[in-house]
Amino acid sequence: MFKRSKIALAVAGVLALVGCDSYEPSQAEIDRKMQKMIADEANKDVLGQLSKERTELDQMVAELKTEDPLIKDAYYSYNEQNEKTLNIVREEDDDSGSVMVHSISRDTLHTLL
Repeated sequence: MFKRSKIALAVAGVLALVGCDSYEPSQAEIDRKMQKMIADEANKDVLGQLSKERTELDQMVAELKTEDPLIKDAYYSYNEQNEKTLNIVREEDDDSGSVMVHSISRDTLHTLL
């Protein structure tokens, strides 16, 4: 009988301690953590897309350099109508070291391809 009361007392003590350690996050904290998780996932998607585009652009530059060794780089931007534009950086023919950026709209690019 004495052992049962000790066990009951020990269980009650453990339950009391566990109850003291329980933590209930506020709704603001839950919302903040959810927003961070959403932002992290969105950032991961954007970085993945940018990495994919950079790989495609690097391949394109390598191909263009076989035809014109003065091609230096390519990148995407958005024009005034918020259309994606391909920009090709080419060194000038005059050995001055200056470069010219040629922009091609997405519609023109699709027409060429």
